[in-house]
Amino acid sequence: MDEKTRSRNRLEPYVLFGIETSFASDYLDTLTRLGVEVAAGVLTGPPPWSLRGIPVVLHPEEISHLLLELPVVLCPVTPKGRGEAHLRALSLGFSRFIPVVDPTAVVPGGIYAGQGLFINANATLGAEVELDDFVTVNRAASVGHHTVLEAFATVGPGATLASQCRIGKRVMIGAGAVVAPNVRIGDGATVAAGAVVFREVEAGATVIGNPARLSKRAKDDSITESP
Repeated sequence: MDEKTRSRNRLEPYVLFGIETSFASDYLDTLTRLGVEVAAGVLTGPPPWSLRGIPVVLHPEEISHLLLELPVVLCPVTPKGRGEAHLRALSLGFSRFIPVVDPTAVVPGGIYAGQGLFINANATLGAEVELDDFVTVNRAASVGHHTVLEAFATVGPGATLASQCRIGKRVMIGAGAVVAPNVRIGDGATVAAGAVVFREVEAGATVIGNPARLSKRAKDDSITESP
């Protein structure tokens, strides 16, 4: 293969935004498996972890116009953190929020996938799943057929969502949690790690335990915050 052909087939490098979160390492692992280079990482807060593997580390004021034209991924794992990163990235001029799907994930054809989502290593999705913008399905999580995850929802490592569930906007499903078939989780709710949910969870509430029970109700403003 000559250099011109090699250059034409090379994937665009990506920009990682919000690399102060340790979840950026999961993105790095997935992009490496996909054969995608990282052009730079944008630091929006003090990093509590090592930044090895990121070739160029920039602060927002150091971003060039050339970087703004590249695909960008948002590293924060929590719905709130990802929402804030999205607004910050937009304000700086980023616009290409690219879905990232790990090659080890099982993803059938025919699913709906929005912008900026992340499907992590060894995740499994059933048929006719719908993933809205900026959804994260973490390592080894399972999402059953015809389940819908709305914008900025996060499914933790090893969590299981059965078939025909509806997970609202900005919902956080903890590691190892289980949601039974046909259950609805309201916007902004939190399902604690290891919880087993058989009934609808109201918007903004936090549930814990097996079977899941209400731990905290929503504040009125917590279910209406943007995005």
